[in-house]
Amino acid sequence: LKPHLIEALGSAALSRLAARQGLGQNAHLLGVHDFSADTARYRTLLRAWLAHAQDGDLLMCHASQTTGASDPLLPARLAEYQVLSDASLPELLSVAGVSLQAMSTILGSR
Repeated sequence: LKPHLIEALGSAALSRLAARQGLGQNAHLLGVHDFSADTARYRTLLRAWLAHAQDGDLLMCHASQTTGASDPLLPARLAEYQVLSDASLPELLSVAGVSLQAMSTILGSR
């Protein structure tokens, strides 16, 4: 539901505006979730996002090692950080056939 809501709130209009201005944009936004995932669940979500990733997609994350104690997203931020900093990340990427690139590189090639 959340990806569809983001789209309905203006992603198509933003894409048209960026195109008119000659600005590059990512193809799809991956990583949208409800922030309730623990480390195991986030790893499962990441595998699915990577399996469906296409050239030019952007993985959104909110990873952090530390954050304010009052941050309601703290558990999700820590889970994301643990998965994305884990030594197994290169294998997850390899299995999915995904390579990481700087957004500036991706947008420069469009």
